[in-house]
Amino acid sequence: MKKSKCCIAACVSILSLAAATESYGALLAVDFGLASTPVQSGFTGMSGNVSMASKTDVIGAYSVMVQGEGFYAAGFNAGHVDPSVAALYEDYYYHNSATNGVGITLSIAGVTPNTDYDVTLWSYDEDNIFSPTPTTWGPAGSTTGTSGSMQNFADPYPTDLSFHRATIRVHSTTSTLDVFGTTTGGSGGTRLNGFELSAVPEPCAAILLAIGTAIAASRRRLLNHQR
Repeated sequence: MKKSKCCIAACVSILSLAAATESYGALLAVDFGLASTPVQSGFTGMSGNVSMASKTDVIGAYSVMVQGEGFYAAGFNAGHVDPSVAALYEDYYYHNSATNGVGITLSIAGVTPNTDYDVTLWSYDEDNIFSPTPTTWGPAGSTTGTSGSMQNFADPYPTDLSFHRATIRVHSTTSTLDVFGTTTGGSGGTRLNGFELSAVPEPCAAILLAIGTAIAASRRRLLNHQR
């Protein structure tokens, strides 16, 4: 009887921790491009015209706005990116200015004020075989946090989603996160293929998630051994 109660309690704990795990992680993933280009699996597409200084879409609980010059897709050099991630990397929202301080603003409305979020940004142009262009992304306006950078250049051609990306941790005193990207050299302009917004667990929750992961792994090993 005691053994059964312990098993039930362990299962309840695992389920509770698993539910907590699901409450964190990716909240929103958006792939920018033209209406005619495919959308990366797991992302929501946001498209517009080649010349479009601002575009806003409501996606679930969030409102996403980009400000720059427009949407575009790779042309003469397309086809080198691995097919599994080509939908993300081969199109983008852009600003062609090579001047530092001029670029793209990404605004995400609907977040909880004074709460940390991780924002992963992809910045790549497959047609840029001419000028390695470092790009920096960081908080703007009432948003504060860390900054990140990546090199916008065609080669190496992406084979998975780990290429040409940076993750920054930001929070805002309002319900809107503002992130700004600009070049710091080169002549390739600023590109934004897509972004992912993720919740950041509190320290105590992070510990619980780690414990839950360990418990679940131990239980899987036990079940496999019993089989």
